[in-house]
Amino acid sequence: MFLLATKSLTWLFFFLTILNIPVYAFFFASNPSSLDSTSPQDIFASVSLGNIGQSEYACDTVNWAVSTNFTLSCSLGTL
Repeated sequence: MFLLATKSLTWLFFFLTILNIPVYAFFFASNPSSLDSTSPQDIFASVSLGNIGQSEYACDTVNWAVSTNFTLSCSLGTL
């Protein structure tokens, strides 16, 4: 019984993944900077809904362990 349910769920999720390939392609193609994705985190962000319309990261990042005095800057100004 357990093996049959596992096998059925495996086929279901495989089918749903194949069904969503056009959606992933649309999300990936919505941002030209997606082509520069190298890390697994960037690739995951490139095929998610949040990739639509975003041209790059919103702001800079800071390593808290190294610096305690910092300024974050964005394209719109300073935080």
